[in-house]
Amino acid sequence: WNQNGIIAWIDYSGQSGSENDHTLTPAVIAVDHVIRTAHSTADATEQLRQLSPLDAPVFLLCIGEQQICRVDVDGDITVLANEVNAVRPESPLDRIALHDGQRNIHDAVIALVGSDQEEQARMSATSHWLALGVFNGKAYVHSGGPTGQWCPELSESLRGLQVHQSSMQPPTKGPVPGRETPGVTRRYVVDHCEMGVAAGDRRISGERVLVFGSGKIADAV
Repeated sequence: WNQNGIIAWIDYSGQSGSENDHTLTPAVIAVDHVIRTAHSTADATEQLRQLSPLDAPVFLLCIGEQQICRVDVDGDITVLANEVNAVRPESPLDRIALHDGQRNIHDAVIALVGSDQEEQARMSATSHWLALGVFNGKAYVHSGGPTGQWCPELSESLRGLQVHQSSMQPPTKGPVPGRETPGVTRRYVVDHCEMGVAAGDRRISGERVLVFGSGKIADAV
């Protein structure tokens, strides 16, 4: 992200490997260059197109223009208007904010972007999250996580950003007051596994042993 309101993220979903494997990939290098130099969506997408092929698709969100674009690995650009819904089942967004898929995603986003601190706390207890929105020409950014606010610098950098009115409006009306939410967060998972067979790695038979302490265990030893 940069102070021009451009936010980029790489779509590594469905690819094998850990996050550490993506440190210096073509997509990471391209995004780093774009974020340092681009001033608009058109500028960013053109730079990514010139830097292709990439190893993974890149999503671009421009807060000021209220537009989301996807740049594929071969440089093809797809404009996704101002709203994209892609929720992975069992993700914190689905389980917590969408109440296991039973809640409308627009209500969930409004609660996170708005002033519903209880809903924000529920998400923060289970994941690091970032919610962005534009209402009445003003950008709203909130984030959280188990260790505190995840990206406070982003909120500060977008303060006072000039936002252009989008021609396509999502079916939301802006931040709303807090609402009653379930008290159970469903962030706990219970599992079980078979205990391994105890195997000693050393025998003290025949050795002189000094035992400190008292009680049944010490007496047994």
